[in-house]
Amino acid sequence: MVILIVRSLLAELLVAGTFISSYAAACRLLRFEPTWLRWTGVVGCGGFLASVGFHLLSELHAFNPAGSTMAVVGLTCAMLWPGTGERSLGGLAYSGSPVPSQGLVTLPSQSSP
Repeated sequence: MVILIVRSLLAELLVAGTFISSYAAACRLLRFEPTWLRWTGVVGCGGFLASVGFHLLSELHAFNPAGSTMAVVGLTCAMLWPGTGERSLGGLAYSGSPVPSQGLVTLPSQSSP
């Protein structure tokens, strides 16, 4: 029973680490694109990272729980070191221009008569 719980936690760590890494990559690579395209980039990047990780670890004969966990933790740390860039995937403040806006609503300036 304990082994099942440990393996489940390792599987969750692998999925979470791959998601965080693909999130950071999509935020950096697609920072001027619409939010739906950046979320699609997260999915595509996650599949790409999982495929490259599998082929690399299998070639090195390290495709086991310990080797894959160390690889995902290292990848996640390397991706989070520079951060996600100027825009995260929230996208609520996106105004359609390449420069992110500072808030959801832009009020016109009041001119005095």
